[in-house]
Parts: sequence; structure tokens; C-alpha cells
Amino acid sequence: MQLRRKLTQGINDIKKAFERPVKKVCIFPGQNSHSFGMGSGIPKNILEDLYRWTAEALGDNLTSFLFYLISADAAKVQGEEKQKLQKELNQNVQLTTFITSCGLYLKDQEETGIVPDYVAGPSLGLFAALFAAKVSPYSQLVKIVKIRQSSMNDASILFNGGMTAVLGEKTIKEGFLKRTNVKIANFNTPVQTILTGLKEQLPVVELRLKRRGFKIVPLEEVIVANHHPDYMILASVALDYVLNLPDTIINTPEIPLILDTTGKPENDPHKIRRAIVKQPISQTHWRWVIEFFIKQKISKSSITEIGPGKKLTKMLNDFPDFLKLEETMEKIPVLDTK
Repeated sequence: MQLRRKLTQGINDIKKAFERPVKKVCIFPGQNSHSFGMGSGIPKNILEDLYRWTAEALGDNLTSFLFYLISADAAKVQGEEKQKLQKELNQNVQLTTFITSCGLYLKDQEETGIVPDYVAGPSLGLFAALFAAKVSPYSQLVKIVKIRQSSMNDASILFNGGMTAVLGEKTIKEGFLKRTNVKIANFNTPVQTILTGLKEQLPVVELRLKRRGFKIVPLEEVIVANHHPDYMILASVALDYVLNLPDTIINTPEIPLILDTTGKPENDPHKIRRAIVKQPISQTHWRWVIEFFIKQKISKSSITEIGPGKKLTKMLNDFPDFLKLEETMEKIPVLDTK
């Protein structure tokens, strides 16, 4: 009987070591998840608050147009008018996605009341994570996103940039990129990498990779070379200027914030400020972020994507360690001690 109790205690101790230590993780998507009507699920009371805060920061005219783009009314537009409106949405994709993600986060908090244990987001998604973690007030963040968006749009005029998704389990070697300006922008998952560069040079690299068995998916809607160390300097300089203004607030996160450039928690306001400034010219490592969650024994069911689309949720399926973690927990028995 005593041996049985010891065995039971030992097995239950092992099980506790594998139990999920957090209740919830919130992740926020980047700018390529946008669509007309993406804000239609935000409750009226939250939408009114967001509108007021946005108008105070950006003015009524721009705010009215942004909120129209994310409304159900915009989703009903057809024909040539829709094509024209699509161009406007593409030009304002960062602001509309940020507003939508913040609104859906407030909705989630209103409905569940469960404060997340971690927040994170790749590229633009970082700014919604900053909002959730209360690093900066919404009125300030929406201004920063506007500057980020405007400077990147300006870069698209100066440089005809673009991005391409590369799918495959092999490593993309630097030799595949030689004699081009193409760089690796994002390490999204073990099987998905994003390239960035000038549009006339991307096909050169795409052909090399195709010959080596990679699948190529050009991101046609992307008109800038995001995260390129040369072509996004303008955005980095603009962010550096605004983040060093005397009235810019960067607080210690109230919720652990995982940076997309390091895959680690960061609570130092100075390092967060630097990460925001450097992000447009830096590689993002969303793979590291998800691998951090896996190391924390966080299951897929604990991770909630908040924002337009479910691209980040689908990416979780590219991480076999999630399945291993769930299988390990299922195999640990719970003995009847009666």
C-alpha cells in the first residue's frame, strides 16, 4: 500500500511538471490578414470608444474613412468601386489592421475577463500586443502606426519592392540569394520563410529555390520590401524620431511581452523602444516566439489569435512539437488512490 502511494505521488509529480502553467496566450496577426469588413465583429460600444480615441489622435476625416474600410458596408461594395477601395485598403492596411486587432482584443476581454499570461505579434502585430500589455496608450500607438505606415508607403514609391513566401523543410542557404538584393525577412515556422527585396530580383531567387524543391508563393498584395535592411531605413528613422519625442510613453509591460525579433520576453522599456525602431529593418523570428511557448509547455488550445483572419493559428500546425507535447500529456496516467 505504501509503495502504491509513492508510485502514485511520483506519477502525479511528473504530470504536474507537464501541466499547462498558463491560462491564455494572445497573438496578434501582421498586415497581410486584412479584408473589407474585418471590424464588423467589434461590438458597438467598443467601436465607439475606438473611434473617439482614433479621431482624437488622427482627426475625424481619416478616422471616418478607416472605420468605413473595416465596416460591413465596405464589404458589400462591388465592381470598379471595390477595386478602387481595395487600393485604399492596401494603403491603409496597417492602421485598419491595428484598429481591428485592438477592438477585438477589447471584445475578448469584455467577454472572457481572462487577462492573457503572454502577448505577442509578428511585425505589425507587435503594436496590438503593445496595446494589450499597456506599454503605451492607444492614442500614441495609433499615431506611431500611422507614421510606420506612411514611411513604408513612401518607401514603396522609391523602391519597387515585394515579398515572397517560401515553403519547404530545407534550409535556405545564403548562396541562394547571392548577386541579388533579396534578404530573408521572416522566419515564420519550420517550413515557412518570407523573402524581401526588389520585385525584379525576387524571381531570380524564386527560380533557384524552385529547382531545389521549394514551393514559392509570391505575396502579390505586398508592395514594399518589409524588413529589408536597406529599403526600410526611412521607416526606421521616422520611428526613431517619434519614439524619442519627450511626450512618448513606453511603460514596463503589465503582461509579459514576447518580441518577434528575439523570441524572448522583454520588460525593459528602453529595449522595447529600440526593438520598435529597429523592427522595419530587422528579421522577425516568429518561429522563435512559438518555440518559446512550446518550451513553457503551452498547448495550442491555450493560444488565441486576436485580429483579422486566422493565419497565425494555421501556422501552429507547422510545429510538430505541439503534437509531441499533447501526446506526452495524454500518456501520463492518473492513478486512483482510493
